[in-house]
Order: sequence, then structure tokens, then C-alpha cells
Amino acid sequence: MRIFVRLFLSVGLTLSLVGCGDSESGGSGGTAGSGGSGGAGGSGGSSMVTVTGTVSAAALDGNSTPVEGATVSVVGTSNTATTDAGGNFSVMAPTGTVMFLNTAAGNWGSLFAENVPAGGLAGLDVEVIPDALVDAISDALVTTADTSRGLVAVTFDETTTVGGETASISAASETSFVFDDLDEPVEGDTLVAGGGSEVIFFNVDLAGSVSATATSSAFQPCPLEFPSATYTVQAKVLTEIDVFCPAP
Repeated sequence: MRIFVRLFLSVGLTLSLVGCGDSESGGSGGTAGSGGSGGAGGSGGSSMVTVTGTVSAAALDGNSTPVEGATVSVVGTSNTATTDAGGNFSVMAPTGTVMFLNTAAGNWGSLFAENVPAGGLAGLDVEVIPDALVDAISDALVTTADTSRGLVAVTFDETTTVGGETASISAASETSFVFDDLDEPVEGDTLVAGGGSEVIFFNVDLAGSVSATATSSAFQPCPLEFPSATYTVQAKVLTEIDVFCPAP
């Protein structure tokens, strides 16, 4: 499970903002919200298979609850699904690298890439970010969350990060932050040893497409986990761009 935003101890929160796409394929996932569509890469001409999963929302007590009425969209197609009372969905998607956009009222959204195998994909776990929690982030950063702009998380593989990894994006943003070894948000674009594995860009200007550049602690380039994916910045959506740095 990939954690976008860890513990907001500095503002009295004891829950995690989690964007995860843990599944049988071991891919990545995201949170749900609202916004337009981006492009899907590597799926042209692929056969359609079934993707099932659950959309849930983090709660202030740290427990996730299923979200009824959330929309799961397969970017680049007209295929969408609406979650039932248990937060469950089933949608048809092409095989290969697929972009998913998830929306739910009262939450911020996300756009994320996932590898969909030929046999289909079961157990795609997607969490949404409540508006109140994003507002708490704003308070911690002494700013205001702009719902007409987006968030971008450049997410490193947490099993190989050691601190010192850096990231940048092609779109303009108000600020960027990471988490230190005390789980406190710290402005900057460089991971802290023992801290989080994400560089998160706040209030990012909308862009037709956005790219990320990342380097390891040894100043070596870190490749994208899904190089064929097309990422966009959208209003009230968190876009996750996954990178992988080889173990030092």
C-alpha cells in the first residue's frame, strides 16, 4: 500500500492520507475526486477485461469506510462504474498500462496508472481524500487549498528510498513538501531519511500533460514506473506519478 501523505501530527491528525492501488498485479493506485480525463498509454488495440475493486474514504479515526456513489472511470474510454453501498465496482478496461480517474462528492480526486493483465484485475483498492483532510494540509502549510487547481505526488518506491531523493514536475505549483522522520510536513522537494517516500506538489496549475523528473540519493535518474502513461493536472484531483530508484 502506497502512502501519499503520512501522519499530520503537527495539526493533531492521527490518520493517513492513502492513495493505493494494491492488487494482484502489484501496481499503484490513487485517491478519488473530480476532474476531467487524461490520456491512457499503451492500451491501444488491447482486448477489454474486467477490473474490480473498492473505493473507500479515510475517516478521522483512522478507519476507512466504503464510498457509495463514487465513479471509477477508465481514461481514454467511455467506460465508467458507480460504486454500490459497499464501495464495490466492476468496470471494463483494456490490458496494459491504464489510467484510472475516480470521483466522489466531498472528496479530492486522483489520476493514477495501473498495469492491467490479460486475465483482468481484481482487488483494486482506491481511497478518496475527504475535503476536510485536504483543508488540514492547507493549514499545516499555511496556505489555502485551491479547488480550481490540483495536487501532484511524485511517489518513490518506499522499499528503496534512503533520503536525499529529489523530484520536480513540469507544471507550476505554489509549493512542494515532504515528510520528515517525525512525520511532520516540511516544505521542499528532497526526501528526508526515515521520512515519507513522496514529494507532493500543492496547488498545481492545470496542465494538458505533466511530467516528472526524479533523482536518487546518488544523483542518478529514477525512471518512471509507467513510462507509457500520460499524466494530467486536473481541478481537485491528485495525480500520482510513480518513479523507481534502484536500491543504493
